[in-house]
Amino acid sequence: MTNKKKITIKDIASVLNISAAAVSKALHNDPRISEKTKKAVKQVAKNLNYQPNHLASALRSGKSNLVGVIVPRTNSNFFSSVIQNIEEVLNKEGYNIIITQSNESYKKECDNIDTLLFTQVDGIIASMANETVDLDHYEKIKSKGIPLVLFDRGENDLNVDYIGIDDYKSSQIIVEHLVEQGCKRIAHIGGFKRTRIYNNRIKGYIDALKKHNLPLEEELLIETNLSIENGRKKCCNF
Repeated sequence: MTNKKKITIKDIASVLNISAAAVSKALHNDPRISEKTKKAVKQVAKNLNYQPNHLASALRSGKSNLVGVIVPRTNSNFFSSVIQNIEEVLNKEGYNIIITQSNESYKKECDNIDTLLFTQVDGIIASMANETVDLDHYEKIKSKGIPLVLFDRGENDLNVDYIGIDDYKSSQIIVEHLVEQGCKRIAHIGGFKRTRIYNNRIKGYIDALKKHNLPLEEELLIETNLSIENGRKKCCNF
């Protein structure tokens, strides 16, 4: 089986007997190109099934109109909803998104970032993997001058824009609600406490227990990797 030749602007130029530069300008609606030539170029491009090389275009112009989105997993109602809204907002501004998932893996997250940087994205929106401790791969994004926004999970040390809830307060509110329902023995099940949001939730949980004179039972403070299987394994004794 032979590989099908990729059509380039040179092929379009050859058909119309014009320069490749003129083809490129016509495809980008350059005002210096006549409407007649633009129409002819676009028709030949369609006939030849020409697919523009967005990476090459991004390298030339310094702008790809692509934004990378990194989430721990896409099969979560929360993250799928976030992705939907990110795409809706960015599409209105003329951007498309590239979605990657880390599957809570530090290595996969690093690979995702390398791929997005290679693709010349104009910005990256990310929620950190549960395994992530070293932040060098995020520092790499900043060093290249690419805008970085973290959401849900992020670390203060990076000094970038962050979007999230008040995890400390929300944890307190949940404990308050359970106490009002008559609960006396309240467990906390979350991610690894080395991650800022989970550490803040634990602090809120502990402070709320103290406020209501409830004992902190270490066996009820449960860390998981956030998978269903791990959660079941850690909580099977309760």
